[in-house]
Amino acid sequence: MASTSSNPEIELILPATDEVVPDARLDGSILGNDGADGPNEGGWTILAETPTLDASASGQITAEQAVRLRAVPFKIERGRLQVVMDDPSDYAAADELSVLTGMPIDRMGAAPGLFESLLRTAFGATA
Repeated sequence: MASTSSNPEIELILPATDEVVPDARLDGSILGNDGADGPNEGGWTILAETPTLDASASGQITAEQAVRLRAVPFKIERGRLQVVMDDPSDYAAADELSVLTGMPIDRMGAAPGLFESLLRTAFGATA
């Protein structure tokens, strides 16, 4: 940690690295990373199998929004929307999803080929 304050009475402590941990909590845990299928090197849970789709979750957005944001909501758990994203590090898409749905978002990635299959299953052939 390094202090960056020019005022000797104020000490601002910053991490010695520029590394950003996605969705890090103060206790060091990662949101959306329950380890079910294992985190990747970026800390995201990457689903290896198609999750069970809850229509009340996938119905939170339109097919057009799902395609544009590259995201498929699949479950609502404890007031949070669980979402499989083609790129879970896409903060802009996650933020827009949260605004559209009015819910906090837990992001997960998908194994190659799984995202497109999930998108078609949830939103039909037009997705």
